[in-house]
Parts: sequence; structure tokens; C-alpha cells
Amino acid sequence: MLVVFWHSDLQVFATLCCVAYPTKPESEFMGEHDASTPTQEVDYHRKFQSIHPVISEEEESAILQRTHERLKREHFSNSHRATFSMRFAVAAVALCVFIGGIGYRLWSPSGPSLQATGGWASLQPSMKQGVTKKKDFSLEAGKTGTIARKGLWSLRASGNTHFTMFPSPSKRKEQTFELKRGFVKLAVKPNSMKRFEVRHKDLRVVVRGTKFTVEKEVDWMRVEVQRGKVSVFVKGKEMFLSKRQGARFSLSDHRYERYSLPPEEEQSPEKRLRWLQLREPSVFYRFVMDLSQSQRYPLKKRAQWLDFFVAKVEGHTRWKLVALRALADMKLGGRSELALLNAARLCYRTFQNKHKASCASYFQQYVERYPSGKFFGFALYRLSVLRFSESRPRSQRALSLLQRCRKSCKVIPFMKRAGRLLARAVLEKGGSCQKAKKELLSTDKRGIRWLRKYGCSSP
Repeated sequence: MLVVFWHSDLQVFATLCCVAYPTKPESEFMGEHDASTPTQEVDYHRKFQSIHPVISEEEESAILQRTHERLKREHFSNSHRATFSMRFAVAAVALCVFIGGIGYRLWSPSGPSLQATGGWASLQPSMKQGVTKKKDFSLEAGKTGTIARKGLWSLRASGNTHFTMFPSPSKRKEQTFELKRGFVKLAVKPNSMKRFEVRHKDLRVVVRGTKFTVEKEVDWMRVEVQRGKVSVFVKGKEMFLSKRQGARFSLSDHRYERYSLPPEEEQSPEKRLRWLQLREPSVFYRFVMDLSQSQRYPLKKRAQWLDFFVAKVEGHTRWKLVALRALADMKLGGRSELALLNAARLCYRTFQNKHKASCASYFQQYVERYPSGKFFGFALYRLSVLRFSESRPRSQRALSLLQRCRKSCKVIPFMKRAGRLLARAVLEKGGSCQKAKKELLSTDKRGIRWLRKYGCSSP
């Protein structure tokens, strides 16, 4: 009897030959072709079919079942050993990859290649590979610089800009800058960064994909958005700026002022000044004053914008005074001298009575800065008169200024008036008429007549 068994797991043939016959003489069995006559062939088949096998069908099934189980156990043992070897190899490869990744994070730069060009004063060759620690960047006046991570963001800075760049964690999808001073223009590819932040103390600008600018000076900070949207956090409070919107933040009290931006074709300072003058006068004033403090423009350019503001603004004396004083602080020689004198004159003409005392600071600055200036005598006289009128009894500082003016004002009318005020101070203190007359100039006949009002007879 021939039995063929197919094992599906190993996909091999297992053949079991279980042919058992009763023990009889070989002569009793005949092959299929051994019968010589039909009668013998019939007898052969009868004998063969009448013989019963040694084992029954149940025993045959049991043998096949045991064989199947044995083959299955052998296959499981072999496959288990192969699987264990494969798992061990995979674990070893994974461990090597993990150790290599840790080493890469520890000894390689964190981030894609950092492209830096321009006049960075603190740029080193290692910076071109990446930033592993926080790094300070600075630009001198008149220079520009650019840093970028290809496909993520780019930053362009103007002269006199200083900021700190921090290493980027979280698989290089976060970047933080701390702007100390200056102007930066940033472009962040949409949906490329998890977080992109520019901050200064309690003020943070957070974006994910946009084009915007940030400028910071001594006491203010501006954020302007050209494309996209940014979130600005001021002491934890969030505000949003959209396309063509800007905000100016005061760093002293954290107040802010929102405003609109002109179209892109009118973004130059000159065109923008004219655009703001017609639409937002208060923003126009703030913008001019901020331009005068911005270090990214040449000094002469900033002075031109202040001159433009003084010429165009009307009805805002205080704004003009601040602009003239800012122009005077630029130290442009004769131009600054004239601006300071104009500020002092404007203040003296505008304010009345006790408010005139606030103008003394303008004359004081002129006297200290330009002792040999063309208008020194005028400034010294106005300063001494303002100090003399501040309080009673007269201060010693005011009397010293009057004595100085009487000697060195170089303008006879101013010298005579200074002498009369000194004589008046002597009489107010109870001094004699003779002592008061000594304070007058010898040529001041009008002053001598003026003393008669105080009971002093003519000599």
C-alpha cells in the first residue's frame, strides 16, 4: 500500500510505504504478467483480494498522524532557531543605528547647513556648518548681512544690528533669535517650521510662515508684516498682526500703537512719510522720530527727514520741538547749532508765563555746546532771564549767569539788561542804591533813570 503525505509548512513530500502481507511462500504470489492462462489470472485475483492486510485502517491513520506531528515539531524547531538569529541581527543593527544617532546629535551641528554672507563682525568659519551653542551676531554701520537655512527661513540685517541666535531643537524645526538692537527682515517658508520666534525680554514675535520685519532701538520696538500673519506676546498677552499691518511697542510701559502699512511700491522712507502725512498724522510723527533714532540710515539722511517733518507739520508745537531737539542732538555742526537755536526760539515764542521756564533747557544746551557760537550772547541772555524769573529770592545760579552775560554777551543791549536785573536783585535784598548803581553799565542812562523808581536819586 502506498501513502503520500503533503506537509504545507515545509512544502516537502513525505512518503510512507506501508505494504504488509501475510508470510506465505513466494510461489503463491504472481505478478500481473505471470498468469499464463485466463483461468490462472482469475484465480490470482481472487486470492489477492481475499488476503487481509496486517494493519487496519485505524492504525494506518494513527501512524500518519504521528508522522505529521513529528515533521511539524522538527519544522518549528528549525524555524524558531532561524527567527531568533534574524531577530538578533535586526536588534544589533538597530542598536548601532541608535548609537550612531546619539553620536551625531552630540558631535555634529544641530541643523541644516547655515549659509551666512555679508559683513558679520563675529562670523567664524565654523558658523557655516551650523550653530551648536547660542551665538552673537553683530554688524557695523553701513554693512549688511544675511543668514539662512535653505528651504526653511532667511534673515537679512542692516548696519548697527546686534542679536543672538540660539541652537534649534526638536529636529531642527524651531528657531529663536533675541534682538538686542537694529533692524532685521525675515522670511519663513509656510508650514516649514514648528516655531520661529524673535524676542526681546517680555516681548515675543512668533510665526510659522510669513514675511515680516522687526526693528528695535533704545526704548521702542516695531513689528511690521508684509505677508502672512504673526502673533505678538506682550507680558503673556497675545495680539495678531496680518498682512500690511504694523505695531509700535514702547519698552518702558509696554503700550502699543497699531497702524496700517502702505503698498509695497511705497515702502521707501520718503514715500512712506508722504503717505502717512495724509492718512495718519500721529503715526507720521512717531515714524519720523523713530527714523531719526534708527541706526541703519546715515546721519544726514535722518536729518533730512526731520527737516521735512518740521516744514510740513502744522499746529503741533511740541512735536516740532522734539524734532528740532533731535536734529540738534545729531551733532551736524552748524546745522545742529541752528536747529537747537530754532527749538529754543520756538519754545520761547509759543509758551507763556510759567511755561517758559521749560525752554531754559534748550538755551542751556546751546550755551554749553557752542561757547563761541554766533548766537551765544542771545542764548546766554535768555537763559539768565529765565533762571532769574524762576523763583524769589533770586537764586545764586541766576545771578552768576547775569554777571557772566554783563561781561561776555558781546551784545550791548543784552549787557545793559543784565546789569539792570542785577541792580534789581541788590535792591530786593535791601542793598543800597550806591551798590545797585555799580551793577549798571556806565553807559546805561536808561538804567539810571530806572533806579529812581526805587527811590534812588541821581548822582
